Amino acid sequence: MRSRNPCFLWVIGSLFMCLPILIYLASRTKVIHQSKDKEGERDHHAFDIKYIEFFSVRPSQLVYLDKKGYRLALDSSDESNYIEAKSGVIDKTSENFDAKSNSSNDSSQARFVSNDSFMNAYEENEAKGDAERDESIDYNMGWEEVQEEPKRIPCASKRPFVNLVLLRTHRTGSGTLANILYRYGDLNGLDFALPKQKSYDFYWPLHFNPSYVDKKYLNSTAPNLLINARYSPDTIPSFMPEDSYYIAIIRKPTSHFESVFYGYQIDDLLGMNNYSDPFDAFLTKPKQYLLQYLHQEPRFDININMVKNGQTFDLGLQHKYYNDPVMIKKHISDLAEKINLVLLMEYFDESLVLLKRELCWDLDDVVYFKLNQRSPEYKETNITDQQQMRIDEWNNADVALYDFFNKTFWNKISAQDQTFYQEVDKLRAKVRSLEKECIHSLETNRDTGEVEIRLNEHTIPDMSRYLCEKMTLKEESYISYLRKKYNLKFKDYNERLRNWFYEKLNKTRLDL
Repeated sequence: MRSRNPCFLWVIGSLFMCLPILIYLASRTKVIHQSKDKEGERDHHAFDIKYIEFFSVRPSQLVYLDKKGYRLALDSSDESNYIEAKSGVIDKTSENFDAKSNSSNDSSQARFVSNDSFMNAYEENEAKGDAERDESIDYNMGWEEVQEEPKRIPCASKRPFVNLVLLRTHRTGSGTLANILYRYGDLNGLDFALPKQKSYDFYWPLHFNPSYVDKKYLNSTAPNLLINARYSPDTIPSFMPEDSYYIAIIRKPTSHFESVFYGYQIDDLLGMNNYSDPFDAFLTKPKQYLLQYLHQEPRFDININMVKNGQTFDLGLQHKYYNDPVMIKKHISDLAEKINLVLLMEYFDESLVLLKRELCWDLDDVVYFKLNQRSPEYKETNITDQQQMRIDEWNNADVALYDFFNKTFWNKISAQDQTFYQEVDKLRAKVRSLEKECIHSLETNRDTGEVEIRLNEHTIPDMSRYLCEKMTLKEESYISYLRKKYNLKFKDYNERLRNWFYEKLNKTRLDL
């Protein structure tokens, strides 16, 4: 019997050994082709799966529902590189984002993570497909309105401003305005310049200095928002991004002085609490009472800086120039060049709509509750003409400041289109609706005279609770909240990054 050729046997053996590998490769090729066929059937707006996998693991990402679709924004350092899918077709691969959309009808369902996931865990209603509430959305707006009315009135910037500076001015409504900015930055995952521990005001009355900022919350990046720091023309521009938008708010000197006098209890500081009318008594000889206090007290209360030209002082003018009209005029001119928008407290709603348009924001971004307001019974409401004249003489720099920016404010208003006051009415309607939904009662603090808001703890809808609670936070409370949030964020960062790396590594091994 003829023996087999050894080479022939070797070839046959090799084929049998390679057969399992060839079968595996054939099956993988089939799966890939099927995957590509399914991919071709997707809506052309769908994201590439690679990008979704990458973006879904960013430690400080923000995912929220937009009226025009689903938007996935990155962390604050990459806020310009966001992705938007107008059809809302998102691949299910992402662990943090699972959304479905049918382009043939107007209904949409979504499930997504909150931008505030470190501080708030929201319950999802999967049976109904309800999305987690987002405060930038008007849920009362019907789809017809979405289709017929643009979400934003066209603005010059084309994109919302995110680098903002609010300059400190006391007793002007700046606390309420600060709450609006804190909420916007918090909702959109922006970075705040927070004051160092044991401080909530960047060591006011000192001019702002970057050394007063707690750098551990910035993660080696420039902040987006600096809120309520005393104006410094040298240090703030060098600290904040070059394209930052500067905001300030002022009020009429007469009402401002009255608010300072009783809000900071100046009559007690000056030893006038036994006077029958300390307000009128001070106005008769203001310089005498002030010098007497400064000579008697080795360490005086910092609020005494507000007694004369308090608003101009906050905006950087030194005391020695209070009686120098030339320097006052120059200082106001310098402010006009640097500050993009000066709001007026007496026209707060008009100011917010103007601010909303300037920043290219939504109307829902500027809803508010009045914070730090005093009860009418604690106000001096019967100011005589003679008292008003004395107040204006005493606060000459504040008068010049208000007169100048009052004109610039109304010049900006006059340049708006006919829909401006329609938006003002809409804002007021939204505020009234939220007050009815959120607020149970208003109580007066007998020590300070300030009105404190009590929420409807047991009747606020779950969908509105987050917004209601955030709208009532005063500045110190919001700063404390942000500090806790950032501490959790940075503490969790390394662990999440490490877990992500190991998950990717294990997935790669399984694929092999």
